[in-house]
Amino acid sequence: MTIPTLIVNYQKKVALTRLKQSYAIIQNAILASQVENGDPQTWGLKNYMLDYDDDTISQISNDITVSICEKYLLPYFKTATKSEYTQPDKKGWDKIYLLSGAVSDRPNANFPYYIINLANGAALMAAVNGTETQITGLIIYIDTNGAQKPNVTGKDIFSTELDLSTGRFGFYGASYNDTTLKQLCTNQGTDKRSSMGCGELILRNSWEFPDNYPWK
Repeated sequence: MTIPTLIVNYQKKVALTRLKQSYAIIQNAILASQVENGDPQTWGLKNYMLDYDDDTISQISNDITVSICEKYLLPYFKTATKSEYTQPDKKGWDKIYLLSGAVSDRPNANFPYYIINLANGAALMAAVNGTETQITGLIIYIDTNGAQKPNVTGKDIFSTELDLSTGRFGFYGASYNDTTLKQLCTNQGTDKRSSMGCGELILRNSWEFPDNYPWK
């Protein structure tokens, strides 16, 4: 093997190990929270309707993100530093990229998330998910090496979500078929979701990077 190939293989191994570990940490935290707080469907946030102007919607979304994270999730994580609701670019993520090289907006370094730095070195970026009028879940991005580079979705950043209407936690794209999922893990184009399905693609491949994985 060439040195560049060895480096890529090592990077993949490290990312995969940390991804599996962090995914399990989130799962266990949700399960522990359920024991004390009930299922996510009972957290009073199912299909939370937003019938307000744009500024109020933004503020309420912020408040709900903080409320969910601080009451239902944060107490069940082992953290390395203080967690807070802030923009990633203020905590070391200057920019976040898609596999194509384009700047990502899922996650967006200039958008506020509840950032949780796990004791294993990974970081979570969480925010409510849904439409302008309805909040149905929490999206949680896993950055396997925290704010360190490369900060690329599909390399060290992977997308998960907690559906507050069903209580289901998993990788983004879990409900899609294999063909659609591959369109959500590609280095072609600049679609804002083009790297969000990579975690689910890895999971379906028995927790391994597929041979044709778009890592470049």
